Amino acid sequence: MTASRGVARFHAYAASVLLPLVTGTVPSRWTGYYLLIALVAMALALPARRAPWSGRLALGLAALAVSAAAADTAARPFTARWLYARPDEAFVRHWPPLPIVPRFESNVDVETEVSGDLARGPRFAAAREPRRVRFTTDAAGFPNEPGVLGAAPDLILLGDSFGVGVGTTREDTWGTRLGRGRRLYNLSVTTMSPWQEYVTLGLEIDRLGAPAGTPVLWAIFTGNDLDEVYSATVDLAAIPRNGPAAALAVSWQTFRNRSPVRQVVDRLATRARDVGRVLERDLPGGGTVLFYSIYDERRRRDVAAIRAHPSWPLLAHTVPAAARMTRDRGLRLSVVLVPSKEEVYAWLLDGAPPWSTTAAPSGFAGALAAVCREQGVPFLDLKPALLTAAPRAWARDRALLWWRDDTHWNARGHAVAAAAVREHVLDARP
Repeated sequence: MTASRGVARFHAYAASVLLPLVTGTVPSRWTGYYLLIALVAMALALPARRAPWSGRLALGLAALAVSAAAADTAARPFTARWLYARPDEAFVRHWPPLPIVPRFESNVDVETEVSGDLARGPRFAAAREPRRVRFTTDAAGFPNEPGVLGAAPDLILLGDSFGVGVGTTREDTWGTRLGRGRRLYNLSVTTMSPWQEYVTLGLEIDRLGAPAGTPVLWAIFTGNDLDEVYSATVDLAAIPRNGPAAALAVSWQTFRNRSPVRQVVDRLATRARDVGRVLERDLPGGGTVLFYSIYDERRRRDVAAIRAHPSWPLLAHTVPAAARMTRDRGLRLSVVLVPSKEEVYAWLLDGAPPWSTTAAPSGFAGALAAVCREQGVPFLDLKPALLTAAPRAWARDRALLWWRDDTHWNARGHAVAAAAVREHVLDARP
């Protein structure tokens, strides 16, 4: 073999064995082991004339690597249905121009069967509530009907997965209910923290062109919004944007992260942890409802614990910034606090008498309400409305306001939330 042919062969082997890293087929936790195997394979390719078997072995390893990467890539359109429990998980991604905020893929319109985020894995199969959901996004990657861009909105909804309404079909979410008779624009995206929501509002508010007086409903969730991504930076101009090369790198990493092999390995690695965080409780008269132990722990924080949290100063700094941003444009910001399932149905977790949970505000509610009062921002805690509706729904239909297998509202919960917002925010006298 000539030297030039040997070099070309070596480069071909190198490209082949590295291809699964490029496509994301090799999970991150296995990268070190795989690179060791790849180096051995490339080393074996060099002395093929002295040991013919080594060349054949290297060729076999390279062919296996190419086949695995090709199969993994080709399988992606066909495996999304069973890899992701909900469509919002399948279509959310880091936004390439500014990856600190997420977006959905644009112009999505899918209908599929889902079950709850608490009932993953065979242990909780009996507790699942399968249901059909429709999920849509517009051209900008927000959860609106495709083609909604155009007319200026007269109502804006901002939030995380509760703002999106995950787990419930689009037609039954509180956003859709509030938008009837209005031009609502939903800026919510799954996984966003209040700081990321503030950044998103700042990026999109001028594009929307909402007229003065437009209400902006900012949904903040007690379960995890204090424990997510924050920054002390509220000056949007100070947040660096990606150039074309960096944006392309973000898109490439998103492509790698969606590898079916990577997804399966990561889920298997975290399943035991996630299952251990699910709590089961029996309902009066039969049936099981699932809760999330992390939210159960967090509902017990008092105001002092909230204010001692490392992220609290950052959230308390973000709310005034959002108030200034909306006030400068003549918009009417209101904060709507979404309680966790564990707060509303605390009596089940505590072994207390049925429907004995009090409407006393949580520590998070008390601390956030004080910040809103200081800024002159209307504040609505949905906990009292949900607590009032919960026993009525049970007495009438043996129904809950959350899916039994999920941390999110069902259609009844969305209806209660929409009615409360309409009464106490949208239709309330100034």
